[in-house]
Amino acid sequence: MGKMSQQGSLDEVLKHSWMTKRSQLKSRLSWTNYKDRWFCLTRSSLVYFDGDDEAKRKEKGRIFMRDVKLVEHVTLDERPHSFQVKYSEAGQEYTLYIQAKSDGEREEWVQLVRNLVKYNNGLVDKYHPGLWGGKWLCCGEGTKSVVGCQPISWTPRSTKSDPAPPVPLTDPLPPLALGDPPPAPERVVVVAVYPFTAIEP
Repeated sequence: MGKMSQQGSLDEVLKHSWMTKRSQLKSRLSWTNYKDRWFCLTRSSLVYFDGDDEAKRKEKGRIFMRDVKLVEHVTLDERPHSFQVKYSEAGQEYTLYIQAKSDGEREEWVQLVRNLVKYNNGLVDKYHPGLWGGKWLCCGEGTKSVVGCQPISWTPRSTKSDPAPPVPLTDPLPPLALGDPPPAPERVVVVAVYPFTAIEP
């Protein structure tokens, strides 16, 4: 994956490395374990495999960037350099817990994923910095679906609740005298207050 992809394409591999993932316990018959996986991040998804050999590896999981709701650090069973990715899949919410090899590597992964998801509509404002184990270990709440106990540690984007810039008190254009020809059209510069993709005519 990534050898044939073009720079800037959705399947271009932005980062890859070995990291350790915690089982997500999606089934009642599953149990907590940790496994080393080969992670690849593209513009569209975070994918993990059971090996780094392209010819032999098998995909073990995929999280689409459009479904990500949260990317934050987490305290993970005395495993340093850990972070969490909360996402939705088939109407359910899941959290993938990952341990990187160092704090520096964790920060690279967190920043890359945050940059890819910062405009997602479903981002949450609060998170749990601890694990769920019958209750949230960070705050003691006994309901798994309860809103997080701490505010997120980054600002994904400006929101509509941010204050707008002040409106000028005076008219920036001087009045025209009668009989004056209209001024020649000028180049207009427009400043977007919120994230905006321009469409060229």
